Amino acid sequence: MNYSTFKFFFLVTFIVTIIGCSSNDDSSTESDLSINEFVYDGETYELVTAFITDENTTTDEASDIGINIFNVTNSQTNGTVDNVTRVFFDVEDITLQETTYNEIADYEVAINGSFNAGDYSEGTLLLSDNDPQSTVFASSTTVSIHNITETTIDLSFTFMRNDGKIISGKYNGDLINLNVED
Repeated sequence: MNYSTFKFFFLVTFIVTIIGCSSNDDSSTESDLSINEFVYDGETYELVTAFITDENTTTDEASDIGINIFNVTNSQTNGTVDNVTRVFFDVEDITLQETTYNEIADYEVAINGSFNAGDYSEGTLLLSDNDPQSTVFASSTTVSIHNITETTIDLSFTFMRNDGKIISGKYNGDLINLNVED
């Protein structure tokens, strides 16, 4: 092989290597997520409506504030609907703050659930706080509230399961307050 041919093959190999290693080949990160969805094990799940419940609205003491995000609308929850996706977590605080919560004790992510006349039945659990030894238990949790108003919420979340699999998502949309004064 002469020197010119060697330089040509070296140049082609170099160009192919540069093109093949572009930055868009990185594994999926939170910044790659579209709003109103979460990703688990390469599958994307849509999120449509968020509901909030505060266990203590009468005093200034911290209590559990629960957030449920579903892939169905509020009106659909009162009918019969299958293939329901649910993300649930609660944080302990006086009011929900625009901050990052890293210690989430209560959480659950499920797919293939259902609603029947307002009653939710969970489907396949992807994440659950029930058994610390289970693969679906979270070894780390992060929920960031970026913006919250009386009727909307912008948040992102990441849960790493005991088996190393990650559930990561974003929601920016309607927030329905289910609080009932005690």
